[in-house]
Amino acid sequence: MCVVAAEMFAFVKVLVSRPRLMLLDEPFGSLDIHTRENLQEEIGHILKSLGTTVIMITHDIAEAVFMANRIEIISPSGGKIISEHEIPVERPSYRAFRHSMEYRRFMDSLWKQINTR
Repeated sequence: MCVVAAEMFAFVKVLVSRPRLMLLDEPFGSLDIHTRENLQEEIGHILKSLGTTVIMITHDIAEAVFMANRIEIISPSGGKIISEHEIPVERPSYRAFRHSMEYRRFMDSLWKQINTR
């Protein structure tokens, strides 16, 4: 079984238990862009239908803006939250959101914040 299939199988096994909270560390990092974007959208719908709260670690700002209600930026040395950002859009996000001006504004704001540190 390939690594991605094994990871997805493990993910599905956890979902069957209908968890109230999930911790995800770079869950889409090993995927190609097409698969990553499709899974982000699908998993967002599944988690919302289950009512699962997710804490996700990612280095991908686009992924964070697409999936999160709230983004915490952590200091480069780790352990300290340097800023928090609300992303007040309907969740789960839909593909059209990635092409919206609202998405672009969130992305630009976060990039500016990170690059001024």
